[in-house]
Amino acid sequence: MRQEKDTILNCFIEIASQDGIFCTQTLINAIAVRAKTTPQQIILLFNDGVGDIIKYFFATQNEQIQQCFVAGDSISSNIRAALHTKIEMLYENTNFAKNLYKYLFMPHKVCLLGVIVAAESNFLWGLHPVNFADFSYYTRRLSLGAIYGGIAFKIAFGCNKFEAINCCNKLLEAHLKITKFFKKSR
Repeated sequence: MRQEKDTILNCFIEIASQDGIFCTQTLINAIAVRAKTTPQQIILLFNDGVGDIIKYFFATQNEQIQQCFVAGDSISSNIRAALHTKIEMLYENTNFAKNLYKYLFMPHKVCLLGVIVAAESNFLWGLHPVNFADFSYYTRRLSLGAIYGGIAFKIAFGCNKFEAINCCNKLLEAHLKITKFFKKSR
């Protein structure tokens, strides 16, 4: 089953890189032809169709990061390293990354974007070996979600890999300044 999912994902990436992400049924049919399967089989593996394929893409990225990730001393350095790795992985296929995020920023797909940003934020915070069990659990994920969303927006609308990494660094630095300010005010 994993091999079938990976084949479908690879076909999705090829099609989305060339043609963009368009009408979901047409896209499912095109993936089925390229993957030598049926649209029904794709729906059996990915119940929500294209949305589940996109979620699977991010989950496989996270698995790859998890396998090679070595935790550093600070949460911010871990998050920075993971975000840089994620940007590098996305820019292995620039057209796909841009088309993916343009699709996710469409008004009727914003809920899917929210689900993905929440899952990505949760994954990134979970990379650090010490998980805090305090009241700022949601605040931390929300702030990281804003950073991730900002990077996604930049990618969707045409920045190159170095601009995306620079945006990531600036957003993380701004977040750290705010965090230090609130720590001092306590």
